[in-house]
Amino acid sequence: MCSLSPLATHGCRSATRCTTKTGVQFLTYTDEAYPERLREIFDPPALLWLRGNPQVLALPSIAVVGTRHPSPYGTGMAQMLSRDLAHRDLIILSGMARGVDTSAHKGSLAAERPTIAVWGTGIDVIYSKENRSLSEQIIAAEALSGPSFRYESFLRRKIFLNAIAF
Repeated sequence: MCSLSPLATHGCRSATRCTTKTGVQFLTYTDEAYPERLREIFDPPALLWLRGNPQVLALPSIAVVGTRHPSPYGTGMAQMLSRDLAHRDLIILSGMARGVDTSAHKGSLAAERPTIAVWGTGIDVIYSKENRSLSEQIIAAEALSGPSFRYESFLRRKIFLNAIAF
């Protein structure tokens, strides 16, 4: 039997209180709602932090990513394509960065469909800052803000996006 130190126990209780207050949930690798395709990658995250409806993770999805500095045409196309794909019952996954990612989420919301914003930062850090309002819109639409995980590299976010899009 393993036991936690008093400091670790205090940290766990503190994290649990914080998640309860903010509406943040987490999924562990062993949870039923943990994305099956994510289990198949090398070194999957043991824990996913999220806000919103975790069932969205099991729906057919497509990743839409691109430059942070698109042309006006690129911005419009990303939003239009995402809206049209969302109308065809695909969940739009993107990274929540400025540019194409932002347009993808906006297109899905314009179609009144869920979207999944995958952050390379922690769930408590909205990047980019100008997307704070968009993040709240995603949550209000019963979509999913997160999953997020604390890795040092944004490469992990790209691997995650590829793993759960199908």
